[in-house]
Amino acid sequence: MNFYLRKFLLVFLKPTFLVLLLKFSLVFILFFIPTHDINAQPTEQVSKEECKVYEIFQYKITWQDDYTVDLPTEGDILSEELELVIGEVLKIDKSEKQATIDFRIFKAGEFQIPVQWKQEESTEVIQSKIKVNVLSTISESDSEGSSDYQEPISFGNFLWYRLIIIITFALILIYGLYIIYQKYQSRPLDAILEEVTIVPLDDILEAKFHKLIDQNNLTKKEFAYFMTELIQSKIPKADKQIIHTSKTENLKSHESKLQDSNSKIITDSDLLEKIYKSYPISTDDLRKMKVFFLFAKYSNTNETISKDEAKSMYDEWQRIMHTIQHGKMDA
Repeated sequence: MNFYLRKFLLVFLKPTFLVLLLKFSLVFILFFIPTHDINAQPTEQVSKEECKVYEIFQYKITWQDDYTVDLPTEGDILSEELELVIGEVLKIDKSEKQATIDFRIFKAGEFQIPVQWKQEESTEVIQSKIKVNVLSTISESDSEGSSDYQEPISFGNFLWYRLIIIITFALILIYGLYIIYQKYQSRPLDAILEEVTIVPLDDILEAKFHKLIDQNNLTKKEFAYFMTELIQSKIPKADKQIIHTSKTENLKSHESKLQDSNSKIITDSDLLEKIYKSYPISTDDLRKMKVFFLFAKYSNTNETISKDEAKSMYDEWQRIMHTIQHGKMDA
């Protein structure tokens, strides 16, 4: 037995055999060990292995040229299982072979960094193995036992009587405003007195005369009736010197009053005879006016009178009647 053992050792310990064994080992390593185990893997670091909910922590990764790293995007992190937002990527600083990511997680538990990479010549995708333990912000003392809380305020005990008071107050206020408004409406108003304007009779006749002569075709008949009105109004009577009227009355009301006041004189002849017997007037003036009245009022022609002729006759009889009035007043 010792003989065979010594012979085996002599054979295997020969230099030629050892060289052959070394070559065989090198070939095995080159062909059977995966290349990604030989190359340097990306290195990862986290600022905190444990953090609380909503606390910010930082993740850093560095890789070589022959690796491609898949980083998350800034914004919400969705849970594939719950389909809820469980965290947030706040910031990503990326350089040529390095990246730094700021995370903030909203849910307690174990959070795996969502970063993966692969070698360019390989199809195998490697997921980051780093996990951060996210702790709840609720302490153990808070989670043990029931919390003290007040019962919800009963709607009927809290609001109804206040609501009734508010409605009652509003109704009283509205009623009070209504009473004040009624008193304001029924208050005695100061009487608005319209000042009575005294319109002289001469002004009324003057206005009527200018209205007539402004017409394009003033007939002698129309002007004759105006002259009768003028002569009647100028007969001296103490109660007919002035007509009192208000500003709201128009010129037609003055004319109707003037006609009513002289309705007792029936004909032009009687009117002129009365003037001739009572007041100093020439026979020539009296005869001219009688002829004008007779021809203008009682003929069938519609002969017109010129503006100058009408104004001359009007001014003449204004002068005559003015002389009669003053002569009567002097007497």
